[in-house]
Amino acid sequence: MSTTNRLPKILQRLTEIGIGITIVAAVAVLLVVFASSEFGTLLEFTADEDTYSLSSEAWGAGTIHDAVGIATFTDKSASLVAFSTARILAYTAASLTLLVLLRGILKTLSAGTPFVDTNADRIRAIGILIPAFGFLIQGLQWATSLVAMNTVTAEGLEIEARLTLNPTYLFIGLVIVALAEAFRHGTDLQTDAELTV
Repeated sequence: MSTTNRLPKILQRLTEIGIGITIVAAVAVLLVVFASSEFGTLLEFTADEDTYSLSSEAWGAGTIHDAVGIATFTDKSASLVAFSTARILAYTAASLTLLVLLRGILKTLSAGTPFVDTNADRIRAIGILIPAFGFLIQGLQWATSLVAMNTVTAEGLEIEARLTLNPTYLFIGLVIVALAEAFRHGTDLQTDAELTV
């Protein structure tokens, strides 16, 4: 068996291993969230310019803005645990869904029948899910920052909540959806050719 014939099977096994690792990692992180006495979360902030100085011989004086840091809290609030759990579950759902779709594509490739309508649907679903999950995860981060902005005080820092939607997710999604349509067209051509013979 040549390497090109084995590659889809190897990739299929890797996606299956990835599914297992994703589930184990999600459970482990959730256990840490609920069992740990300390709790860390990402916070966006701007530092008060009167509390620090930033300078460089090469670049001159500067300021810190749009900073992100991990804040560790010793008392966990229900809202912080809820937002963190939602983020973990969103990451897990995104990873598992994409891995299962990819595994389905690789399974048909291993069987030697990749040009089926189901694969075009799977590729399109991947193209739609990547930006959807990316924006969901960014929205959950924004919601966590919004709660922190209204509940956390930090001397010398202004806690911020910025909703930043990364357009890269959308671009990647559009490219994958376009590839799905090309794949569907190729599937139709193959079906026509098989009917002609």
